[in-house]
Amino acid sequence: MEKICPNGFIEVDRSFFITVPDNADAVMMNAARDLEDYFFTSMKISLKLITESEAKDVEKKISYSTDSSIKEYSYRFAVKENEIILCGCNSRMAAQAGYFLEDLMNLEEGPFVEPTDTVRTSLFNPRMVHSGYGLDMYPT
Repeated sequence: MEKICPNGFIEVDRSFFITVPDNADAVMMNAARDLEDYFFTSMKISLKLITESEAKDVEKKISYSTDSSIKEYSYRFAVKENEIILCGCNSRMAAQAGYFLEDLMNLEEGPFVEPTDTVRTSLFNPRMVHSGYGLDMYPT
């Protein structure tokens, strides 16, 4: 049974493209490919991954980007009618914005997302885990 898009939500369909900056690093490219695979595998929608320079005439897109003015360990997540913005303080946080998009669609059980514009920050910073041997001592 196919789910119907809830009122007020945006439905991601085949007319959307996933865009990355022309100079996207490996982290961002992997995140974008992961999102492309997520749509194909989980939502049965085939979206094309393109660079920003290829996306000049694209009307609907999911855009990965970075913005150094965003607070550390944070990302901007914005959903508009024709664009979903996944913008992090760096590529790792932009990837986190993409994972958040996947989580929201999993909760809705379909390619539906509610319009919003928010900045989200990690509750904790990455931590280092030590072995039981002692400080900076690791088994060989």
